[in-house]
Order: sequence, then C-alpha cells, then structure tokens
Amino acid sequence: MYGELKALKEGSAEITASVILGGKTVVSNPVTVRVEKTAVGEVPGKPVLSHDNGQDTGLKDGNYNITMNLWWGTNATKYNLYENGELIDAQDLLSQSPQAQSAVTNIQNQKPGTYEYRAELVNASGEVSSQTISVEVKGH
Repeated sequence: MYGELKALKEGSAEITASVILGGKTVVSNPVTVRVEKTAVGEVPGKPVLSHDNGQDTGLKDGNYNITMNLWWGTNATKYNLYENGELIDAQDLLSQSPQAQSAVTNIQNQKPGTYEYRAELVNASGEVSSQTISVEVKGH
C-alpha cells in the first residue's frame, strides 16, 4: 500500500503515517515537510522596450539608450538585446521576484538608418521576448 501527499500551497507541515496491525493502530514518528515555490514552468514575464533617441537634443543623432523594463511577472537572470537580429548586449540580472527589473543598453555613434531591437529575458525555466521596437537615426 502507499499514500500520496499533495501540496496545496507553500509552507511547512508535520505529517505522520498510521497503519492498523492486529487491531492496533501504529503511528509513525512525525516528519516535517517543507514546500517551496518552484521556478519550474515560470518563465520570465514579458519585457517592454523603449528608447530615448532624440529626447536629449531633439535630434535623432545615433546616441541613445535602449531600456528594458519588466514591470510584473517572474524575474529573469539574464537580459539579451538584439539589434537587427544580432546579439549586441548581454547582462546578468538579479532575480528578486516579484520586484520589477530593468536594464539599459547605451548605443553610441549609430549610422543613419532604421534599427530594430528585441529583448530576451532568460531564467532556468525558459525565455521570453519583447515586442520589437524600431529606432530611426537621421545623422550624427
């Protein structure tokens, strides 16, 4: 015979097992079981990207910051930023769920053109990507 325990929430519980032998109930010594929240299946929340190109001087001059914000959801341990599909920045993040997370990538001397950025947040359970944003650079 066997029994099954199912955790309903995080916390500690003291459990015992009992059987009836020859008409007498025999109870085991108590055992404390601790249930902790697991990261399995909890990929990071979806990040949001923004940029400040043109906000400092009014010119879209190719010197700007790409900012990633994770306002809610499970935290990530790594931030990757892609520019036109190529990885250009990777940063380790401190996971402190449910606190918000952010990361900034400074872009300097970008040539005129339109650039697409996508952030990827990673933890032990997987990864999630932001929506892609476009940044237009008109000149230095």
